[in-house]
Amino acid sequence: MEEEFKKAYNYCIYILSKRDYSKHKIRQKLKERKHTPELIETIIEDLVEKNYLREEEYKKQRIKQHILRGYANSFIIQKLNQEKLTAVDEEVDALRSEQDLHATDIIDHLIEKKLRGKEIPTEWEDRQKLKAKVLRFLISKGHTYSEISTKLNKRLS
Repeated sequence: MEEEFKKAYNYCIYILSKRDYSKHKIRQKLKERKHTPELIETIIEDLVEKNYLREEEYKKQRIKQHILRGYANSFIIQKLNQEKLTAVDEEVDALRSEQDLHATDIIDHLIEKKLRGKEIPTEWEDRQKLKAKVLRFLISKGHTYSEISTKLNKRLS
């Protein structure tokens, strides 16, 4: 038992030395290695106690990564929930302000990114196809139609 604990604990220290993880991710990694639930919980408690497992820091890093990729708050919160982390709009907005990347600026940036190197068609039908393509791209990032439509109409008119 002691040998298994050492092996699992050292593995956790090794992966945590590379980057931060959430309790949920560590639990998954240890389950993949076929450790018992009791051992997993003991290790997680020990890691938290020694401040090796910093879930708040991990959450901030994940939020920043998603912000930099241009995702909307609702999408970021949904992704965090999948990792058993909770966040609210205010937390995400605070980190957005810290990074100086506000949602409206991100939408403008993403529109420009998608239209980069493309010629805006003069025909109405072709312009609508392009608009629909950009709209789908922005919606896939979690932005709402109401956030997108005026900016997109202004840019493609």
